[in-house]
Amino acid sequence: MKEGIKQEKFKCFLKGKFEGKELLVLPSFNSFSAGTDVYEGKTLSPFLSEGVEEFEAWAIEKGKAFYLGKIKELD
Repeated sequence: MKEGIKQEKFKCFLKGKFEGKELLVLPSFNSFSAGTDVYEGKTLSPFLSEGVEEFEAWAIEKGKAFYLGKIKELD
């Protein structure tokens, strides 16, 4: 239990390596598709089945990009 810590969820862009190539994962862009919580370990994309903890997360809010860090550092 985390007391006194505010947690928020954002739809994020993910950037990382897959099979030696740079991969950019886009968030869902509509309210009917909530997307995937990468912390649950179940992803819709086969590209994210392994190594997603090394991907960088970026949130876009009010037209500005915010670097959040690597997935493994965000928990």
